[in-house]
Amino acid sequence: MNKQLNIYKLTRLVVFLVLIAAMLASALPGSNASAADVSCKGKYFVKPNDTINKIAEKYSVRAEDLTAANHIYSPYFTIYVGQSLCIPVKSKVITKIPKWGDALAADYKVKLTKDNFTITTSNFPKNSFYFVKVAGSNPGNNKNFTKVGRLPTGAGGTLTATFSLPDELVNTNAAWVCLKNVYSDANICRMDLR
Repeated sequence: MNKQLNIYKLTRLVVFLVLIAAMLASALPGSNASAADVSCKGKYFVKPNDTINKIAEKYSVRAEDLTAANHIYSPYFTIYVGQSLCIPVKSKVITKIPKWGDALAADYKVKLTKDNFTITTSNFPKNSFYFVKVAGSNPGNNKNFTKVGRLPTGAGGTLTATFSLPDELVNTNAAWVCLKNVYSDANICRMDLR
């Protein structure tokens, strides 16, 4: 009798674990759940060293459309090797990716306060998107930067946007603020003192 009861409990446990695994798999970013609500012009399997931006550029789609089609959300936009991504049909085709020269010609100012900072851009290229990253006064390397948001430049030119500082930088006297172009590896960094 005890042996039958143990087999019954074990069977229930296995069924429960299989159901949990199925629910978790369907919740993974880039799972087949995205295919139901987005038309795909093709599939792409993530390879080592791929990034969302590299894949978007390869297929001439916006990174925002690629992440939305595959339910990949900020702040990390995580993809993994072997993941199947839907390449969306409906995407604004990238006709011009800002070059290093364009990005370096762009300028911005940073105003640091107790718990946030304001960016004011000037002469930025039209329809560019930048990740906004921030670090303390001695960042050392790129790993010490925290992504705090994105800055779409829209019509280009002048734009003002305010972002909250990460908890570890609240009340800091100095911070590095970098804008990294979403479509290229161009970085523009400024240090500001409060």
